[in-house]
Amino acid sequence: MRKTRSWLLTAMMVACSAGESVVRNANNLDESLAAPTHSIEPAAEPALETESLADATGTTTPANRPPQILSVEIDARDQARTDRDLSVKPRAEDPDNDAITFEYRWSVNGRLASEAGDTLPHAHFSRGDQVQLAIRASDGLESSSWWREDPLPIANAAPRITSIPGDFEPDGSFRYPIIVDDPDGDRGYRYEIRRAPAGVAIDTVTGTLHWTPHPGQAGIHPIVIAVGDRHGGVAVQEFDMSVGFEDVNPPASPQP
Repeated sequence: MRKTRSWLLTAMMVACSAGESVVRNANNLDESLAAPTHSIEPAAEPALETESLADATGTTTPANRPPQILSVEIDARDQARTDRDLSVKPRAEDPDNDAITFEYRWSVNGRLASEAGDTLPHAHFSRGDQVQLAIRASDGLESSSWWREDPLPIANAAPRITSIPGDFEPDGSFRYPIIVDDPDGDRGYRYEIRRAPAGVAIDTVTGTLHWTPHPGQAGIHPIVIAVGDRHGGVAVQEFDMSVGFEDVNPPASPQP
């Protein structure tokens, strides 16, 4: 009987070591043995290493604030023509005194033309086009709202007289073919003499000036010509012509 009871006790002890609740009857004595039970508390989570400076020191870091555009100035706004680039000078401020950069979007007739920078080359537009600029400022973290300028109409550009008048021909006549360049590609110019001595004329088809002075016109004569492109653009050129005559029949020497 002692050996049997000893074996049962050993078995119960093993079962308890395994964490199980065990009940055994021994020698009909209704003895009950139960393994102790333990509640297991969950392990506390480790504190995060990325605690904010505000939690550690009680101070706070102010949030970044975006810059604001104060004004936008487009160079030659009232004289936007096809022979001039369009340049812009924006002005902005940043409440945090951060460095500011700008982003530009130039559009022509509603279509994006360039994002290159503060200048739109005149090759991007023609007379009658509508150019619009959108611009915003950035501090590297945040950007301002887009600032949009009203559409800017491109006006006509005046023609340019690129030729230079020459001298008289050996026969005493003066011929000057006027050469004109127009940024808008206009043709069919109107030629006009605004100031000249009598006898000066311009061929309205070829734009050539003709003049053959007579002996009574010796001296210096100012000449002013103008060329219009029929769209309100006019080019003006001024120059002086010096006229001199030589006496081909000098008086005979007096006889001794």
